[in-house]
Amino acid sequence: EDIPRCTVSIRMSLGLYFISLFFVLLSSVHVGLAGSNPHGGAAAPSVFQGLRSSAGTSSQQSAVHLWTDTVLEVNGVSNVADVFGITAYNDILDFTSKEAVEFLKQHNVDFVGLGKIVGRVLPSSKSALNTTMLKQWFESGEAWNLYQTTEEYKVLQSRGIHTAGANPFIYLKNPDGSCFPYAEQLNCYSSGTPVALNGSTVEERFLWWSTLFSGYFNCCKRIDPSIDYVHIWNEPNVHFYMDGKDGHYYAQFYTAVAVSLRKQWPDVKIGGPVLWDVPIGPFTTKDNCYDDWYGYVKPLVDEALPKDLIDFVDFHAYDIHASPEVLLNSLQTLESYTWLAYKKHLPVSITETNYCLQSVQNREIRFQNRTFPLLLSTLALMRRPDLVITRQIFDYKGNITKKNCHYAFVNEDNSLTPDTELYYLMGQLAGGHRLHVNFTDAQISDDSCSCYDTSALGNTKILAEAASVGDNITLALVNTCNCSIDVSLIFEDGSGLEVLSSWAAVSDSTSLREVKAPLWPKDEIALLPLSLLVASYHVKSHQSSKKYSLSSVMPTNVSTVMKEIPVDIPCGYKIDTTFNITQEIVRSPAAVYLNFGILGKPSTLNWSVTFNCKTEQATVLVSSPGTFSEVAVPCTLQTNSEGLTEVLFTTVTCAKVEAKEDFQKLLCGNSSPAYFASATLTFHFT
Repeated sequence: EDIPRCTVSIRMSLGLYFISLFFVLLSSVHVGLAGSNPHGGAAAPSVFQGLRSSAGTSSQQSAVHLWTDTVLEVNGVSNVADVFGITAYNDILDFTSKEAVEFLKQHNVDFVGLGKIVGRVLPSSKSALNTTMLKQWFESGEAWNLYQTTEEYKVLQSRGIHTAGANPFIYLKNPDGSCFPYAEQLNCYSSGTPVALNGSTVEERFLWWSTLFSGYFNCCKRIDPSIDYVHIWNEPNVHFYMDGKDGHYYAQFYTAVAVSLRKQWPDVKIGGPVLWDVPIGPFTTKDNCYDDWYGYVKPLVDEALPKDLIDFVDFHAYDIHASPEVLLNSLQTLESYTWLAYKKHLPVSITETNYCLQSVQNREIRFQNRTFPLLLSTLALMRRPDLVITRQIFDYKGNITKKNCHYAFVNEDNSLTPDTELYYLMGQLAGGHRLHVNFTDAQISDDSCSCYDTSALGNTKILAEAASVGDNITLALVNTCNCSIDVSLIFEDGSGLEVLSSWAAVSDSTSLREVKAPLWPKDEIALLPLSLLVASYHVKSHQSSKKYSLSSVMPTNVSTVMKEIPVDIPCGYKIDTTFNITQEIVRSPAAVYLNFGILGKPSTLNWSVTFNCKTEQATVLVSSPGTFSEVAVPCTLQTNSEGLTEVLFTTVTCAKVEAKEDFQKLLCGNSSPAYFASATLTFHFT
């Protein structure tokens, strides 16, 4: 079935309606949820029935406490992460129109990735431009004249993206696996890898390419001086190997281009390697055996970070690689390595992500197979605002199909999708400061009720995010189970606040609809199965004065990051990690959590984690932890005279894999080891 158009009114006689879209080819009216103004205060409550509990609707119970007066910080950062970006490989001229600008604004889009081809500013004739001639081509204005004919120029000139409150993100790239026009082909290998010329330095060997890329970027900056973000190349791990080149070669190419960009624009943020895949992926696909970490990410970081030539690691994340456990494992492993090796924190940009749909499907299938997984990854990335620069969904318009998968943020017929609802609702938190939320989790006794695996998100059935945006307090609640869950919702410190207006909406596999906002300062509600509820309250003179801070502590030794472990893991196998927690213990934390990732077959085994406590050792059993897990430390940690504490990981079950070679080939395509990715202690302070 075709995806139902989201432009059908659901307000009936009262006019209640969600969103319709202005587009260049359509003249429909674009409005928000009835009476709501996402950037100017919450609306008056609707008269529709809210999410009220009634006898028999739910046997599960959870209590959610939102601390309206307490900002949540992660390593000093409280801002809601910019996770509402989109790529725009096609149809970018839409963003020259007022209607499409309004679309970006209403859906809280914060970044728009522009991925056109740099070779368009070169002559189309069979002109062999050496480096000197290439410089002259840019200096003469010929390249600028060609750039002015491009769609990208027209979009940047219109300032439409900026008017919507979003940022353009420039992709310096070529078509995957190819080069054009003729001048580029002379400087490319057959599968599109840049050719290095003779020279004694990296900058000299790739001078032709750095001249092209910096010349093209200068065109972008000339029309829009405020552009701050750029990445170099696109998915080199897909085609470099076809020309006999690897990630070390890419790191040299990247360095040469980054040196040129940094000299001319020292404040521009530069990233790579723009992988097809995450830095470290799950042990479930034939094309990822952690080669991306050792083959591309680590060589680039080791080459560029000491020289201050890289501001973020850039990669793409599709399907299982976009799941919370995979994303958080990659973020934490990268954070641990860059800090332990170079004492620097290196964030990430995810410049393509989505979930595959084989065809345009009905809403229920689409919501379950794409929108809800994207919601979970959104919540995961929001937890690390200190490490996320942007997350961009591929792709803006629904006319791109890759590998038999249909990708569309907006459909080809200009109708909206459940994914746009996700941005509209979760985007109500955008631009705000996160608020502290805690809760007691529901206990599921109904065997027919199943829930998503949320081990990477605290292993709870209810997930929550909240933010203070101006004088708005906005709460997002997610039910990850296929049964209804009763929730006791309490706005702590909220009784003294005057609520001027409020609105709420729920999105699930059936529809998006406005509902009655939960009562302030407390209420009993029922969260519907596999649903997102967002409620916003416009309060009088609100200002958060307290802080709830999270502080990450990495191990003391870089050798514990991506530590190789046997696939045929022996019984009682141990991994010992040491942390220096002197400063954190003195501050008397309210709680401590351990986050860790294990890659490969050992992740399917049970592990115990032993902590050194002030009274005695405490052990926590972690059943088949998967890619990434978060567990609470059950005691007050004990340190030695040097402020160190040990955390010991031990297998409590073991298994021998017969026909090891066949097993590896099935999962990976080669004999790849398994890894203990990283471990971090997170201290919570009030």
